Amino acid sequence: MTSPEITVLLQRLSWPVEGVRWEAARCLAGLVRAGDAKVVSAIVQWMSQCRLETEVATGLSLIDAFELETFFDSDLVASAIKAPSHLSSLLFRRCFSKDGPDDYAFAPEENAPVTAHVVAYFWKHQGQVLPLAFKEDFTSLQATTGRPYLDRWEHEWCWLQVQHDEVLSSQPYWFSWHDHDGSGLFDLRQRDVYLSAFLRTLAFATTHWRLTQTTAESLAAGALAGLRGLAKLEYQERPSWSHDLVVDAAKFESTASEAWNRASNELTGERSLLALRGVNFTGSDFIELEIALVAGRGLWPERPATDETGLTVSWQRMPKEQLDFAGILEQTMTPEWPSISPLAITLFPPHFARWHLDIYVSGLCVASPDVFTDPVSVTVSRDSLTLQSQGRGVSSTKIWNTNWAPTKNSKLNSRIGRVTDIDKTKLDNFLSRTGVTLRRAAWVQVGRKTKEFGEFETRVETFWLDAI
Repeated sequence: MTSPEITVLLQRLSWPVEGVRWEAARCLAGLVRAGDAKVVSAIVQWMSQCRLETEVATGLSLIDAFELETFFDSDLVASAIKAPSHLSSLLFRRCFSKDGPDDYAFAPEENAPVTAHVVAYFWKHQGQVLPLAFKEDFTSLQATTGRPYLDRWEHEWCWLQVQHDEVLSSQPYWFSWHDHDGSGLFDLRQRDVYLSAFLRTLAFATTHWRLTQTTAESLAAGALAGLRGLAKLEYQERPSWSHDLVVDAAKFESTASEAWNRASNELTGERSLLALRGVNFTGSDFIELEIALVAGRGLWPERPATDETGLTVSWQRMPKEQLDFAGILEQTMTPEWPSISPLAITLFPPHFARWHLDIYVSGLCVASPDVFTDPVSVTVSRDSLTLQSQGRGVSSTKIWNTNWAPTKNSKLNSRIGRVTDIDKTKLDNFLSRTGVTLRRAAWVQVGRKTKEFGEFETRVETFWLDAI
């Protein structure tokens, strides 16, 4: 018999708040690693009751993302997969090095007996229930093959509605009613229906339209719940300097400078601060700031480069064939360092797994591999993202969540804060090798409302913290 606590954790794998799903998965993984055989049995039993393809894949994602395969009997897991898909096949093969069930289901050819209202919901809520990237995937396939992928997706979704009569999800007011101008990253029940229909469309296409297994699995991986490597990362304790950020437009520069100095003082003597992001907010005001080292030579622009969400940093995509957040980062610069360039980059993982949406928004910031002369690779531990070079950590990023509420002010980009450091010797060697000058680029946004139910008025400033 499954204990009530384990039942609650398994139910939380379907909770509308993504951060809760991740924490529930982490707790279950910890119990499995502690040798609790009842939890292993409960997870398999839970999977056997899943009706939708993405639910099954969530159970397999739990096993895969936390690397728990040695605790599970592959035959028992295979027998629990009642709604297989290309995604479940991919995850099962990664975990157990053999093929799992592949009797993929898809809808009959006749139209589903649904009303026009239900059909209209499918098209109207694209982009609200799930990211438009899935629609773009099928739009691209449709353009290159001439096959009606989008219509088939609707067809599969309508039949799932007939079979399961799922609620046509709307805004989850239970989690957001108290915050009239807030927004949150919610995962509604209909997302599972949309994505299961997406997976069934891939199954139909491999059977009838000659879509290759490789392409189908690559597209299916976009529906991952958790990403191996990244899943083990935990939010750290919020540092004291981020509690004291001042919401005062007259003190932008002094607030940023003090935050940088205090964050620097918390590092060990062998580490230098490379970049930080801090957030502080109440019900009536907020501040978020980003500061990062930028290297350059020659003529500097009047202000740092920014976009609507903060400082503009270079970005690098992890190797697309990987299904985990780890591996070597390629160096992209020529031997001549460019005129102006940040020393930090934002990593884009191969797939934006659903559990980690919060930290994707704020950016997975690490030191640029071009700072180092030797190859560097990304590893993930419980407390940080780390760049390794020749078996030694040369840079790390710690991440925290400023507030665990399900919503945030809609004008606040993210509740996530982070600090990225770098080995001081490596930084000094980089400066000697390139002859560049370092400056600190700062971006600050503050918001305040003067009436309880009024709108937030915001102000954004960008500036250099260092004079030339």
